[in-house]
Amino acid sequence: TMIPVTQTEGKYWSMQYFNAGDEFKFSPELAWGNDFGFSTDILTPEAIEMAELTANGTNIKVGKAGWYIVIVTVDGSVTTVDLQEPNVYLYGDVSIGAVWEATADNFFTIPATPDGDFVSPAAAADGVARMCVVLEGTDWWRSEFTVSSGTLVYRANLSGELSDNGYQCPVTIGQKIRINFKNATGSVE
Repeated sequence: TMIPVTQTEGKYWSMQYFNAGDEFKFSPELAWGNDFGFSTDILTPEAIEMAELTANGTNIKVGKAGWYIVIVTVDGSVTTVDLQEPNVYLYGDVSIGAVWEATADNFFTIPATPDGDFVSPAAAADGVARMCVVLEGTDWWRSEFTVSSGTLVYRANLSGELSDNGYQCPVTIGQKIRINFKNATGSVE
């Protein structure tokens, strides 16, 4: 399932792990239909190079294992699929430096396995953690998520902020947040 980029019609993202040799394609319908896969008209050259993507029939075959942010953009009749590094950041008042931008100090570690956890740096203050992936050319809050009652919750197209909808991830100084994208879960330790 792709996550809508908040208030950005036709743009979706997802954090995915692919093994070398895995194959995938996309379908705008849950039961398959109008699906699409490998095409140099759809996949960006950067995505093809980054994950060493090739065609296997109409499927997209992955040559390089790892975590990727998959981005699908649909603009009228033009569909684009891109991949980005799996960069996850801690933002806001509990981040190191209390910053509202992506910094190396606030970068989550990336797991080496498909079932591993992304782990935040230690919270620099007590408060509510704000987290996101950074999509190129997109404001950070449009790809924001949080951990609420052990579940990963995406801002997507909720009305207002996550906290306005009752979803918060409170932390105390020194605590770290663990995110498991495969299981859509998280924890604070």
